[in-house]
Amino acid sequence: MSVAEPVKQDNAEPRRPRLPNFAAFILTIAVVWLGGQFVTQGVSDYLLDSNPGDAVLWRGDSSDALTRFASSLLPLKRYQLAQRIAGKALQLAPLNATAISAFGLALDGQGYADRADRVMTIAGQRSWRDIPTQVWLLRKRLLQGNYVDGFQHVDALLRQEDKYPPLPLAIMAAAAIDPKAVQPLVDRLAYSPPWRGPFFIFLAAAPRPELDTVDDALMTGLQATRAPPTDQELGYYLTRLLNEQKYQQAEQDWRRLSPPGVVTSAILSNGDFEKPARATPFDWIVVSGIGWTAQLADAPGEGHGKALNVDYDGVSPAQPLRQYLVLAPGAYRLSGMLYDQSGQGGDPLSWKIICAGATDTVASAPFVPGNQGEWRPFSVDLTVPPTGCPAQMLSLSADPGDVHKDIEVWYDNLAITQIAPPSGAPAQFGGAPASGR
Repeated sequence: MSVAEPVKQDNAEPRRPRLPNFAAFILTIAVVWLGGQFVTQGVSDYLLDSNPGDAVLWRGDSSDALTRFASSLLPLKRYQLAQRIAGKALQLAPLNATAISAFGLALDGQGYADRADRVMTIAGQRSWRDIPTQVWLLRKRLLQGNYVDGFQHVDALLRQEDKYPPLPLAIMAAAAIDPKAVQPLVDRLAYSPPWRGPFFIFLAAAPRPELDTVDDALMTGLQATRAPPTDQELGYYLTRLLNEQKYQQAEQDWRRLSPPGVVTSAILSNGDFEKPARATPFDWIVVSGIGWTAQLADAPGEGHGKALNVDYDGVSPAQPLRQYLVLAPGAYRLSGMLYDQSGQGGDPLSWKIICAGATDTVASAPFVPGNQGEWRPFSVDLTVPPTGCPAQMLSLSADPGDVHKDIEVWYDNLAITQIAPPSGAPAQFGGAPASGR
């Protein structure tokens, strides 16, 4: 063996294969590029809201950065530059709905109304959640008298909110003053969007008399749809009319707009308590509370069907149990049946009729004593004066005492019968009893 030959080491570590020079170069460039992407993307995202211009310097190839930059130019009325920047963003991402919107708004700012309309329509179809686009399209469609599309854009705006802002609701209400807008709005409401209830609450609270006609037209229109007015919605409308002292109109609309078979020709609604309570002022308002429980349940003893059950502790304030009436001037009789289940009597309880907006009692039917566990009648006569009492409130009242009692009383077959009209006036309701059965 030559001295010059190297000694072979059996335990020498094997050499790792090396990448060719070009492969190492490519890998190094890829790692640096990926790292740069993370850095520039992070800086660009940070600057999108704070300084979109700087974001573009960092990421000139980002459609989002360019779009933000273009949008920031619109309030400055630099519409031509905004159009060019938005166009560049669309070259990078043709389906970027926000970029389409910025492009359309830039066209609109330069006076290209038709082109802007076409572009914004595409933007609205691409993103129903883009608020500036939907607002622009809403305004444009309403100005064009295109209520079908206009209410669709209102719907898109309102569905983005958990709490519904009053402005879009007010826009729909104001637009519906135009008779041409009523049917498109009815069609939109017939889908039962989540903002339908708040919209009727807004109509009921808005202090504008012309909205009474809008409310009436919408209620009438919805009757013919798959989603007719609910009791709550009808209640909002009728309460508005009552607050405006339009008592007769309210009573007539209640009969006209209620579901078929729910309201009879009776003066008193559901006096036999066979139908469930409804959320309108001309039906029973039945509420329970501390020391007071009211419900419609199976009649006890020899009673038939349902009856009104009241549990009262004798000391707590009574909860609302009432309904509105619109009695013409004349003489009437309020009658009914009661049942003392607890044997404690019901002296604190009485049925009262007062004039709407007044405190004086027109009539009071106190508890009639008798045997426990037996139905017995009660009645009281009353006279509605010719003036000052256009509507009335019938309610079950309680006069709280100082001693706690376990009072349980049932009521059934309440009726109001006209005894005689005022002198010289024709009889109302034919003088027939009106128990609601």
